[in-house]
Amino acid sequence: MHLSKSMSAALTLLFFVIVFQVVGGLIGWTTAQEIDGWYNTLVKSPYTPPNKFFGMAWSFLYLLLAISFFLIYQSDRSEIRKKALLLFAAHMILNWLWSPLFFTFHQLGAAAALLLMLVASAVVLALYSKRVHVVAATLFIPYLLWLCFAAYLALYIWRYN
Repeated sequence: MHLSKSMSAALTLLFFVIVFQVVGGLIGWTTAQEIDGWYNTLVKSPYTPPNKFFGMAWSFLYLLLAISFFLIYQSDRSEIRKKALLLFAAHMILNWLWSPLFFTFHQLGAAAALLLMLVASAVVLALYSKRVHVVAATLFIPYLLWLCFAAYLALYIWRYN
């Protein structure tokens, strides 16, 4: 049985969305106890959103990232697509390491530094992705804005705790 090209693409996109959401959800689940406990004891910026906002924001951002990854994956620009996918995967590993570093190991300075690295690598990835697929790169804009805000929040926590 052969799937049509559009059906195959839709299933591939769905797969990437599920992977990004499941990994993000698992990370959120493993850190939930720390959010209700240790995190609530920290001095936070007056601009810190309510805790429930973070899960919604990340779910939306992971959706955008999954779509971006899919667009790069589907690109016919094979000479640069592979490097873009490797950069993307490395960036997401760093992204997914942040929560355990901050919430599980309570490494405030290292977590703030990792967020600054994430901002820098996301800029590089967005610029490189633009060479593969303009929409894929454009989908990074909300993510980059969020990373900058998250870096501010993390630096504030590090400074005042």
